Amino acid sequence: MHESLLPERARPAYRLSPWKKHLDDKAGTLLASGYSPKTVGAYVDAWVAFVADYDGDAVLPTDVRGPEVSVFLDARWSAHPDMRRHVRSGLRHLLDGDSDLRALGWAREADSPLYEEHVPGYLAFARQHRGRRSSRAVEWGLRTFFAWLAGRGVEDIAEISAVELRSYLSSRSELKRSTVAEHASVLRGFFRYLVMSGVVRPGLVALIESPRLYRMSTPPPILDSETVEQILGAVDRTTALGKRDYAVLLLAARYGLRPCDIRTLRLDDIRWREQRMVLLQSKTQQGLELPLVEDVDRALVDYLRHGRPACDAREVFVRHVPPVVPFSKSHNLWDVMLRAFKGAGIEPPDGPRGLYLLRHSAATRMVGEGVPFDTISDVLGHASVDTTRIYAQVDMAGLRSVALSAEEVWA
Repeated sequence: MHESLLPERARPAYRLSPWKKHLDDKAGTLLASGYSPKTVGAYVDAWVAFVADYDGDAVLPTDVRGPEVSVFLDARWSAHPDMRRHVRSGLRHLLDGDSDLRALGWAREADSPLYEEHVPGYLAFARQHRGRRSSRAVEWGLRTFFAWLAGRGVEDIAEISAVELRSYLSSRSELKRSTVAEHASVLRGFFRYLVMSGVVRPGLVALIESPRLYRMSTPPPILDSETVEQILGAVDRTTALGKRDYAVLLLAARYGLRPCDIRTLRLDDIRWREQRMVLLQSKTQQGLELPLVEDVDRALVDYLRHGRPACDAREVFVRHVPPVVPFSKSHNLWDVMLRAFKGAGIEPPDGPRGLYLLRHSAATRMVGEGVPFDTISDVLGHASVDTTRIYAQVDMAGLRSVALSAEEVWA
């Protein structure tokens, strides 16, 4: 039925596959949901290769994280990570596709048994007793650590020695010092929990050392005001995607909102009659109230009326390709910034290239305009005004105003 979607080389295997009707049904569901024929054809191509190892009476796996899928991907696409992710995404629709397509988000690779034994309990403890709303950074750090342990054949957490802990942190040395320090912090918190649970001996925690960090040693990267306005002005607001990108960029440029707060902004957070926004910040779980400035107001209205795809989600910003759902929790809207750079004909700077560039630029602009630090701290949602002071380092106009001339220096 869907043979025309496949490349010539895959058509004979598709026609002869005992799973042809099953594959046709899955492909038809995706096409009816709005997936492009090109995408569905690529998925069916991967499905044909996967089901070739199963006869017509066999039962297909039901979990894309299972060993069958890993073996299949390792055998064919271990050297091509981008293609591996694409094929794995297609297999999820084949194996997990009986569920609502809208619920199919990103699924990570299966974790090691050692991770599953100890980490979920720690994350639950951290949320309940330490008030952590989000454990994404902790999960990522621990997943990296346990993958490293699995590579060394460690099967018992009690077997971990100080040498292995130091070796792990040394293996992270190619990363930024701040990233290594974050990994060390995650491990200290986790091992304190293991000590409290009686799993490991107390002395290990003190042996987890992190590199020394110097507060305010590096100013945040910024864009000057002219570049920010050039980027905003180059967005193509005649398209639905452009309307969405423009509204996202404005929220970062005018208020310095974090990507996570833009991604989770809800329709109920915008008080149109009162001309203000009231939201709960994802990172700090602190309330934030902001005035709805004119250009942001217009951009949001334009997107909601003429750009946003029809869906039941209460989030303001949603995906523009099927399934039309809110962005996943791991999406930091980096592609919005890259499209903006491309549209403006500006080469992205080295280092951070995402929406945080606009956040840092907004903060620096407010410092240059003489806005009090406590006000800037409130707008940015900082827990402490000391965090805000780092932006004084990049207030070049202010620094030039107090610079001494050569005559004054030698006077």
